[in-house]
Amino acid sequence: MKELVIWAFMSVGLSNILTREFVFEWWRKWVEKTFPYNNTFNYLVNCIVCTGFWCGIATSFFFPTISWWWAGFVCSILCKIVATYTEAV
Repeated sequence: MKELVIWAFMSVGLSNILTREFVFEWWRKWVEKTFPYNNTFNYLVNCIVCTGFWCGIATSFFFPTISWWWAGFVCSILCKIVATYTEAV
């Protein structure tokens, strides 16, 4: 249970940092400049649910008790909940 909580905080935090925080703003701008006509990449780096799916899968490999195939779905749902809460506050 402790691993699940640590994984959830780690993957949701990583998704939040990649899509919203100032630290990776350069990365989001680089993707927008490099792929100006491909809206898929721009959407993926700015959507917390999409990024959360891939962060959930990537971080699940650090925890052997968490299956990678459901980690992406769970992380994207958690990211949507966190995003909805933080936008409302």
